[in-house]
Amino acid sequence: MCKKCGCHYTVSQRGYPEHIRRKAIQLYLEGNGFRRIKSILKVSHVSVINWVKKAGAKLEKVHKKDEKVEVLELDELCVKNTPKNIWLWTAVDLATKRLVGFQIGTRETKYFQKLADKISYIDARFYASDHWHAYNLIDPAKHLTGKAHTYTVERINRLLRHYLARFARKTYCYSKSLQMIKYSLLLFMHRDFIECIML
Repeated sequence: MCKKCGCHYTVSQRGYPEHIRRKAIQLYLEGNGFRRIKSILKVSHVSVINWVKKAGAKLEKVHKKDEKVEVLELDELCVKNTPKNIWLWTAVDLATKRLVGFQIGTRETKYFQKLADKISYIDARFYASDHWHAYNLIDPAKHLTGKAHTYTVERINRLLRHYLARFARKTYCYSKSLQMIKYSLLLFMHRDFIECIML
């Protein structure tokens, strides 16, 4: 109801328009924090958080098709320094340089096994990793070890720290909650298809 004239009006659209929500996600994937996006777009930072969660939840349901790759590079990085560190296991296709899978947990072998289960739909000719003992689960005949074979996945890990603010090594500004880490990674994985998602 209008306070001046007393008339009632029907609001055709509630909330921020679609292009603003998409721009917020784009800025988030360029390394901007929620309050920085708030200042740029003049929107609520809580709304930006909700848009990231909503988009991430939808991407979690994306169907994965069986595929074949020549080399799948594997690595792990620490994303939260606490008495019980949180580690991120990543899998990258060497040919396309795509992040194709990840697992959040500790550096224990069981979390690498969970990553292996997640990417079981990928048929790789070879798997490349460093010498961390968890990778001993890989068939030796298909296992390439050493830093010379993992430069692509290490580059992707550096990009994660660069483009996702919450992955900065030392920061007090961003939550390291497991849910937001997961949604942020899903957005990064599928960043080329964000336009296809209804926000």
